[in-house]
Amino acid sequence: YYPPYEPPYHPPYYPPYQPTYQPPYQPFQPQVLGATTVSTGLTNNLFMDSFFLPLMIALLGIWMIKSGYFSFVEKWMRDRKRAAVSYSSNKELENRILSIRREEIDNSK
Repeated sequence: YYPPYEPPYHPPYYPPYQPTYQPPYQPFQPQVLGATTVSTGLTNNLFMDSFFLPLMIALLGIWMIKSGYFSFVEKWMRDRKRAAVSYSSNKELENRILSIRREEIDNSK
């Protein structure tokens, strides 16, 4: 970016100094001279542009979790974990019983 050409400073003359030299061109003339139509993402909607509203929703959610409003989710997760552990332990027990029976059959021969 090059600033527009300004002639060197001279002390005031009487009559006042008027520059007569104009450069033949300005190599990097600014392309945007005013307001543009580029979207900034901001609107005039308080709920869409607000930082305060999402902050309050997040704080409310944290408070509700800490207060136990979602305890049914914790109970459901605990029951699902118990069911999964029970299923895996029953499968392991069945596999051990089958291996012991196979050993007994092999030893009886």
